[in-house]
Amino acid sequence: MKKNVLSFCIAATAILGACGQNDEPDVVGGPADPMANQLANAEPIGPIPVMVGSEDYRCADNSLVQVDFIQTGEENSVRVTPEGEAGVTAVEGEEAGTFTGEGVTVKGAPSDASITYNGQTCKR
Repeated sequence: MKKNVLSFCIAATAILGACGQNDEPDVVGGPADPMANQLANAEPIGPIPVMVGSEDYRCADNSLVQVDFIQTGEENSVRVTPEGEAGVTAVEGEEAGTFTGEGVTVKGAPSDASITYNGQTCKR
């Protein structure tokens, strides 16, 4: 019985040792990238816009305004969406916290409890 077990173990080791032997070479690297040169010479991508705050404000004339405060690298901007209208983007000017653009003026920051929108005070 011991001879049969020993013979079986030797035969199994020989069979398993032959597994995985392949005459074909392993493929390393894969096909060449046709856009490699274009990607290597491409201009770097700029900073990604990050929303630093989004608030709804009720203005003095009882209108509702949604303001999204956005930071792109060193540049700050706001996306103003009056109730029932399309959104407008305004960029921060030389005075910190004052955003102007496309007929819109906004003064404030995401942490402020109230902002000034086109001359009227709006509160959270």
